[in-house]
Amino acid sequence: MTDDQAPWARIEDSDRLREAAREVVSIVDERLADLSSRRELMPRHFAALGLARCNRLLTAMFALFDGELQDAGGVYARPIFETMIVSLYSLYGGETAYEEVRGAYVQQVERFSNIELLGEASKRLVEGWEGPKNRLNIEQLARRVGELLQAEGGASSPETGQMIYDILYRGESLVGIHAGIGSVVGHLEDHGNRLGVARVRQNADDGTGELVLSAVNVIMLAYHVFKTFGIGTARLEAVWNQLTEGTTADALVVEREPTFKVDP
Repeated sequence: MTDDQAPWARIEDSDRLREAAREVVSIVDERLADLSSRRELMPRHFAALGLARCNRLLTAMFALFDGELQDAGGVYARPIFETMIVSLYSLYGGETAYEEVRGAYVQQVERFSNIELLGEASKRLVEGWEGPKNRLNIEQLARRVGELLQAEGGASSPETGQMIYDILYRGESLVGIHAGIGSVVGHLEDHGNRLGVARVRQNADDGTGELVLSAVNVIMLAYHVFKTFGIGTARLEAVWNQLTEGTTADALVVEREPTFKVDP
């Protein structure tokens, strides 16, 4: 990696923070076999399935980081956030919320020109569905989940849900998910009157920030799933403290200006 491709900021104590985030993967993996539900408790079990998905995506982020593909790892941050929000909505919203989640799936499946490609189970679900069929609005759900968690006695609020949405949904949409200036400009090499293309995209930091934020989202979901299933949360809380105490605004040290500029 050349100096032009190197991050322009660093997070203090990043090695320790990444190890704490790796511990999240281990804690969740060790407990997945204990997440068992009766069929009539599908809303809570959906949240457990969502936790498995989030943890797998976090594992993928580490695989990319370890493979020196840190500039690609952020593409998993938004799906982790989305899955966490929808899972918590089902967990605490119960049957009504889970029906909305199922209905959103039906609405998506109906848009396929050849539904047979998705299998008989999906076809039967669509043909027999009589519930709501609305697209899930993640921004609205983030605020709703904040309300649900607040009602459960937590420190979250609608404003907290909105803040996280702005950072991880809007932010990653801009720089990681959608095609456009935000996602590709980091590959620009600016040599004055000559422009080049960098193989590795220049990111703000070495990828630790996205890993830590994603791990915090996995912890949030795991905490509520574990609590619902009667599983102890002490290890999760210890890692939560390690991650949140180490990611204050002062932990980010800006060392230089980025070498590319967004020129309208």
